[in-house]
Amino acid sequence: MINFEKKVLDNGLRVVLAPMNNTEAVTLLVLVGVGSRYETKKNNGVSHFLEHMFFKGTKSRPEPGQVHKELDKIGADHNAFTTKEATGFWVKTSAKDFDVALDVVSDILLEPLFKEEEVEKERNVIFQEIDMRNDNTRLKAQENLENIVFGDQPVGWTLFATKRKIIFPKI
Repeated sequence: MINFEKKVLDNGLRVVLAPMNNTEAVTLLVLVGVGSRYETKKNNGVSHFLEHMFFKGTKSRPEPGQVHKELDKIGADHNAFTTKEATGFWVKTSAKDFDVALDVVSDILLEPLFKEEEVEKERNVIFQEIDMRNDNTRLKAQENLENIVFGDQPVGWTLFATKRKIIFPKI
């Protein structure tokens, strides 16, 4: 059984630890309380779009792909996800490389670059993701059910917006 420890830092950040003595691996997960539930009709899909954009470069890692390469160099598995309630960024790596993982995740969240050319490229990636989602009967059924149950409000809307509506805010 895993024992979870919750700590609150002086700055209010909540940290949950789940020590596992039988492994040399560590997983870092940062959850941000930003999801489609907090969007409006005008900006529906922006949480998911931002999730993608955080990996496209930072002040200290300005080149597209540089974030991924640095994590790949240490053999880390990494990704991000968006739900209706939150957006998560995670890295699983060797415990000895935790500092690198923490540095990279901190960098993408605190010092992101949102280059216009990368915004346009990522818009096309999201178009493909929307197509794949629309081709998945189970996911489409779930989305339709949520719309029927919750109606025309944020929890009843899609996470992904629509192809004609994907916008990215001017930052």
